[in-house]
Amino acid sequence: LNVQNSAPDLLRTLGIRLLRGRDFRASDLPARAIVSEKLAREMSPHNDPVDRVLETLHGTSYEIIGVASDVTTMTDDPIVYIFDGWDRRQAFLLVRFTGDTHAEEDAVRAALRSVRPDFLVTPRTLQAHIDDSLADLWRVVMLILVLGLVAMTLSVAGIYGVVSFTVAQKTRELGIRMALGAQKADIFREVLVSGVRPVLLGLFLGLWVALAADSAIRHIRSGER
Repeated sequence: LNVQNSAPDLLRTLGIRLLRGRDFRASDLPARAIVSEKLAREMSPHNDPVDRVLETLHGTSYEIIGVASDVTTMTDDPIVYIFDGWDRRQAFLLVRFTGDTHAEEDAVRAALRSVRPDFLVTPRTLQAHIDDSLADLWRVVMLILVLGLVAMTLSVAGIYGVVSFTVAQKTRELGIRMALGAQKADIFREVLVSGVRPVLLGLFLGLWVALAADSAIRHIRSGER
């Protein structure tokens, strides 16, 4: 379950349609929630979930006041929007605008400083925030790619060492076979079979371990939801 902190008019600002019910109000108590259409279908496929109570695993109850349209996320989990009131220590103000980005940033900064000159205002576009998040994701992807290449290089070097050691141990045997009339194709086949057999065994065991780990992680995630 994807829990998102919300505020009055946040869904309209982000372009998320409210399908049923109403939006948050500034006077709402913290025990109010808006659920996504996917969560509404999972909770009650045939009944309207508005005015029902949503119970969380932490023992908190929220009255559902609306149903919002689904949005695409990285995890594709159903979303619940909650309004916990205002945090005076740190707040995010979203402004929907059309026109020049820099001019709007200056206008927002000037408007907020005219109300509270002591506020530290750092305007950023939502696209810039998304780009920064994607940049962090790509750094993680590149790190995983580099680690994978290092692991593959070490694996190839290890396989080469094992095959070389096997061939060195069988040098006398292979020489006797060639002296008895064995062809080069037979020698190559013997070397490949003796070298590939442990590699295939390792791949088979590694695949089963990976599948078991994936199943365990999925079970843990489903339990957390």
